[in-house]
Amino acid sequence: GRFEIIERLVLTTPAGRSVEAPLSSRFPSGHAWGVSRHILDEWMVRAAELAGADLFTGMEAARLERDGARGWSVEARLPSSGPGAAESAGAALRLHAPLLIAADGANSRIGRLLAKGQAAGRKRRRPSRVFGFQSLYDAPAMRSGTVEIHFFPGGYLGLQRVGSGLTNACGIVDPLRAGVIPAPLDALIEQAARGNPAARRRLAGAKRVSAWQAVGGLRFGPLSPVRCGAFFVGDASGTIEPFTGEGIAMALASAALLSRATGLFLEGKAGLVEAQLAYARDWRRAFLRRLQLCRLLRQLAACGPLLEAGAAAMGRRPSLARALFLLTRTRPAAWAQGQP
Repeated sequence: GRFEIIERLVLTTPAGRSVEAPLSSRFPSGHAWGVSRHILDEWMVRAAELAGADLFTGMEAARLERDGARGWSVEARLPSSGPGAAESAGAALRLHAPLLIAADGANSRIGRLLAKGQAAGRKRRRPSRVFGFQSLYDAPAMRSGTVEIHFFPGGYLGLQRVGSGLTNACGIVDPLRAGVIPAPLDALIEQAARGNPAARRRLAGAKRVSAWQAVGGLRFGPLSPVRCGAFFVGDASGTIEPFTGEGIAMALASAALLSRATGLFLEGKAGLVEAQLAYARDWRRAFLRRLQLCRLLRQLAACGPLLEAGAAAMGRRPSLARALFLLTRTRPAAWAQGQP
């Protein structure tokens, strides 16, 4: 099929400890879906078109201006590099809108353009060594019905079946902590397998069937949902630790909150500042503590002895594992009420 039924979460450690928690307490149906990101994106694009949205694909914001009473003026162009860039140099699209919403990821281009005029005097952050990687595997030893997080020194590897007989393999690594050179990525996966016996069993006989995707300089935690007069949503407003598996759910939930706040403004029931304050309040209520908790859990997991001690404690008391699992979750049934 095009998706997998996921019923259990499994966490494993380098010492061979394993913690398992059911998903039945989170979902009314008792399970989640494992869906390829490519298929999910197709569904969301189709839903946007059916809702009446005009889509301009392959474009990036090049220039932003506050446009007085009209709101915002956005100039969009094809990227300056990549296929077709030379042929389309100079081609631009200008849009006007009463609101500006940045939904363009953790390294938001909208955010960078808006911050250009405010960069003076700001302390520059130290570059992050952490990077993420992803590919699809034909992994015959992978269990069905589970999402598995395998910790290894310096990072972790997530494995989950996503339909059509394929397993998604993605992870996070700090090369300095892991003591590895992160290229080629196939060698990194071998390093992860050597650092965790459960990962080694799952990847036995596995064959990579797609190209690697990788992104560097990763940072996790809350940003601000309203900046420079614009709304920020999804990873552009804050990024949750990937081991939680909550990135997409948090993005969709924050979009539901944003829709409610901007709807009040567009229907004339609230002013712009009132709508921004309402969205920022609801966003922080829904996500801030969870983002802070997940950052703390990641720091604890990076310390080998603490990770092993925590896994041992959860092994003795499964209720502790279920409690931590629920504290990192987004509650889909509450999105419409603005209480993710």
